[in-house]
Formats: sequence, structure tokens, C-alpha cells
Amino acid sequence: LTNQVLDFSDGATAPAQAIDAWIDKNHAAVERTEQLLSELRSIAVTDISMVAVASRQLRTLADSRRHS
Repeated sequence: LTNQVLDFSDGATAPAQAIDAWIDKNHAAVERTEQLLSELRSIAVTDISMVAVASRQLRTLADSRRHS
């Protein structure tokens, strides 16, 4: 994800501004990921299937810039 943000900003902005701009561009994917992580935090016990779902969502988020 860090590489995606850095590539997106081309080093032209301050880090906080680069992150905000990347989030704005990828708002839908970020929102889905935040919702999933919030749900996982609220569950006392996680199993391997939950970890797999979270992993896929984070991969989708990381790949979102490459495909847009």
C-alpha cells in the first residue's frame, strides 16, 4: 500500500497529503476495507476463514491503484 501511495503522489506532495489524495481516489475500496477490519475487531475469536477474507480485501485494496 505504501508503494501505491508513493507511486500515486510521484513525490509531489507531503506524506499526509499524498495519503489523503490516494484515499480520495480509492474511497470505495478503502471504505470496504475499513468496514471489514472494524467487523473483525469486534469479534472476540477469529478463525482462518476470517483471516482469508481480510487478506483478500487487503490485496484488493493494494491492487486497486494498479488497475485504475
